[in-house]
Amino acid sequence: MSSDSDSKAATYAGPEWQQAMVEQITAEMRSRLDWYGVPWVTNTTVPNPKSSTVPTADADSEGAREVKMLDYACGPGMASHAFLTHVTKIRGIDLSSGMVTEYNRRAKALALPVPEETMHAVRGNLFADVVEPDLDRPELYGFDFAIANAAFHHFEDPELATKRLVERLKSWNGVLMIVDFLPQEAGGGHGHGHGHGHRHGHGGVKDAEDFYSTSAHTIAHFGFEKGRVVKMFEDAGCVDVDVIVLKKPLKFGEGADAPEIKAFMGKGRRA
Repeated sequence: MSSDSDSKAATYAGPEWQQAMVEQITAEMRSRLDWYGVPWVTNTTVPNPKSSTVPTADADSEGAREVKMLDYACGPGMASHAFLTHVTKIRGIDLSSGMVTEYNRRAKALALPVPEETMHAVRGNLFADVVEPDLDRPELYGFDFAIANAAFHHFEDPELATKRLVERLKSWNGVLMIVDFLPQEAGGGHGHGHGHGHRHGHGGVKDAEDFYSTSAHTIAHFGFEKGRVVKMFEDAGCVDVDVIVLKKPLKFGEGADAPEIKAFMGKGRRA
């Protein structure tokens, strides 16, 4: 599946409806800074996102405090860019070497003071039976914040995925957040191109039957009940678990008849 992402990484942009979806999810992420419970900083060494209304965290009075973020199944870096001004260091991991290359290209294009120190991705799989030695480096542990954006429905074992990601957090106060989909009602469906190593892209699906016939081979779970999400976090050793539904459904396609899908954000703090 990663080869499909590799072939599309350099031109990853998507039609207008996908770009609108990215903006919608990004706005949701940025509007809930207090909800995460992460000790954000205001990083003035990086460019501000293009939106002039992006919320900002309180400035760090210590000046040198580090706040590390892990962007898992990072793709070209949507989530990383959303939180870039609130952390001091971001590490991305993706199965697709093409997406890792695109992520790092976009990071360098930001003209960061020290690009590879501030925002950098590597190829890898934290859920393998044997994790690559390169992923056991100390810098890939002890994160204040980790995110998996619209990726969990591709993971064969989301319970294992949650545990492996929680292991990468700081003890007592590291926070994991996931964005994914609720189970869909009959007649619904979705098709999308994440670009995070488990990619499926369409120009908007007509209905559930169309979706299942074109996308099912890339998807392990057709949505998550809120109760299952809570249990995944708690079983992984998290407290302060919460799951909220996004204000508006995500729209997959153009026009009034385009399918819509309800999505959620779930978070928990490592105990």
